[in-house]
Amino acid sequence: MSEAHIKIHAETGGGLSLVRPGGEPLPEVIEGRLESGSGLRPHVEDVRILSDDAAGEVTVKLAHEPSLLRTLGGDVKALPLGVTLNGRALSLSTVVFTAAELFADSSAPGASAVLPLEISQARPGDPGEGLYEAIVSIVIKQHTA
Repeated sequence: MSEAHIKIHAETGGGLSLVRPGGEPLPEVIEGRLESGSGLRPHVEDVRILSDDAAGEVTVKLAHEPSLLRTLGGDVKALPLGVTLNGRALSLSTVVFTAAELFADSSAPGASAVLPLEISQARPGDPGEGLYEAIVSIVIKQHTA
């Protein structure tokens, strides 16, 4: 038996949203794939940041350090996850994206360029048999120009 589930939740407000390239919300659940011997296969989701103010910088950080937790199939085991946005590692510290980085090459007003959001196992390795779950919480904040 092999199953993997990763849940991502995004909550936004104040004219700022993290969405799929077409403006659709991010999926509530992503079916991760754990491979014997190497662990979680990286998941890449293309996203955009939508903003009422395309002139201000945006800060992005993780709300908590995400880990895949084994919930079924053995002792509780935590596998730390790595998260990147546009190739920049996200952590509990804020990462600043300038308006020029996000919005200069955008084809739609108020929408950033398409950015790859990647979730992967921080330290590759065989996680062992079981059912794993994680929640990745991303905090985005707009700073006015």
